[in-house]
Amino acid sequence: MDAEQAEQEVHVQAAVGIRQIPGSLKQDSFLVVNKDSNRLIFISKADKGVQEGCFTIDGVFSLDTGQDKLFLEQLQPLLAMVPLGYSVSLLVCEAHHDGTQTQIQAFVQKVIESVLQETSSAKNCTQYLQTITFVQIYTDGKAQDLLSPRSRVLQVMDLPPLGLMVEEAAEVVVANSQAATHCYLQGMSLHQSCLQKSFQEQHKAAICGNLFTITMETKAESGQGLQRATVKIFEFSGGNEQHSPDPFLPLFRASSAAALPADDTGFLCWMLKHLLEENALTFLLLCLTLPDASGEEIRSAISLTEQVRTVTKRVSPVHWDPTHEAQKRREVIGELRAQLAFRSRMDRKDILSQLEVVIKEIQVLKSQRWKKKKEASATYEAKDTSPEGRSMVGEQHQETKGRFSQAKARWQVLQEQHHLLIQQELLRMEEELASQELPPGQQGAMLWQKEKSLLILRMEALQREQAEAGRDLEVLYQECQRETETQKQHILQVFQGYRKHAEEHIDVLEQRYRKLLQESLQDAILLSTQNQQLQAQKQLGYMEKATQTDFQTLTRSHETASPS
Repeated sequence: MDAEQAEQEVHVQAAVGIRQIPGSLKQDSFLVVNKDSNRLIFISKADKGVQEGCFTIDGVFSLDTGQDKLFLEQLQPLLAMVPLGYSVSLLVCEAHHDGTQTQIQAFVQKVIESVLQETSSAKNCTQYLQTITFVQIYTDGKAQDLLSPRSRVLQVMDLPPLGLMVEEAAEVVVANSQAATHCYLQGMSLHQSCLQKSFQEQHKAAICGNLFTITMETKAESGQGLQRATVKIFEFSGGNEQHSPDPFLPLFRASSAAALPADDTGFLCWMLKHLLEENALTFLLLCLTLPDASGEEIRSAISLTEQVRTVTKRVSPVHWDPTHEAQKRREVIGELRAQLAFRSRMDRKDILSQLEVVIKEIQVLKSQRWKKKKEASATYEAKDTSPEGRSMVGEQHQETKGRFSQAKARWQVLQEQHHLLIQQELLRMEEELASQELPPGQQGAMLWQKEKSLLILRMEALQREQAEAGRDLEVLYQECQRETETQKQHILQVFQGYRKHAEEHIDVLEQRYRKLLQESLQDAILLSTQNQQLQAQKQLGYMEKATQTDFQTLTRSHETASPS
């Protein structure tokens, strides 16, 4: 594909996703009317008239019921460009950091499934490699690996031509969408809570978001270099930005034309700006929960969405060679070292900082070799199939048992409360009947009314108990379903790990025997050649000896024949 023909000028696409809480009193305080596919009219019902605003955006969708429409109309055309080598960045902003996690996780899983199904069907595994990374990012630019939890923090960096990277993040080779989804769910459900607890003890920065990256690389037909495409899914909460009452302020600053330094106090702004402007097709989804979001906040979100759509850039497939890029950095290192001898102390500090950055870049580039990725992935799979990995499933099982015990305890407490309430009502009825002297007919009617109210009270108590038990049962059912799926994926991954290990072992043995056979053939050929050379030398020696003998005989005959 010609580079100039592959380059395209595009703008960032953006939409608003709204989740309405049933029974909300505020959900009728505004109207969102889709005029057509690109224009939207917002009407806010206020006490002093009606406010209107007309915006040009890519759409407004319901997070509960409109995900399929959002996916088909907005994301599918972008994801279809990934097999051609184009990268995609999906930014998902939660304005209030709660209430939309389930919808967003389902949305991300759909993206993962679509990407890997699009790219995996027609690929030769020897010429193609797809990997994933999953990191939790903090507001000071540090990161924690969600796939390979370690105590050491990692650093987010901008590495041309690859864009935003996290140094030493575990890059796991995945064969299909099921394996990638398993890693995503594992990072979200099994690691996140314990990572936050252990990491916060050493690091006080707030969590800025999670970055899940799918990387697809294809070897060039010429054998030199790789074509690289990535799908980056960044889930972040605007409300986490420090000293920012406006949840959309980081995104507003990132979408402006002004440059942001990497050491800016708002690291989220710097990161969002890179994701909006780097070489990738970008889609932004702003998620709002009603009634938490006011009409003014919705107007602000839609206005910001319109502003983000003004960001334009040129995108093209990335063709690169890890060895060539590393060599370029080595040349830079040589130049910087040569400058150290002729600079002042202040200038040396700047050069040393540049050297540190370039050395880190070389280390990251070395880790991008396919052999290194496969080795690191094998280590990750070994950890996942180890007793420690299996204990995580056991801990989830214990967590389910704990939730069942808590639900049972709540139900028993509720029963006791209802029993006490009914006993108190029964005592009150007996006291009222005892205090009033009524004729037998009226006393029977009053007693019937009291018994009727008592029966209603008991029925309401039973209905509340039934509703509570139904909710607990549904939660436990969903938890058991997740646990079953997790165990299923775990067993499948263990089987795949063992099968892969056996296949690699067979491949190693086959290569070893082929090498031994090749060496034996080479030795046989060498011995045959040496034997022929020796035979030729021996034959030549015989011929020289015979020639010398004939010459001596001829000389003696001439001496005998000559006169004295």
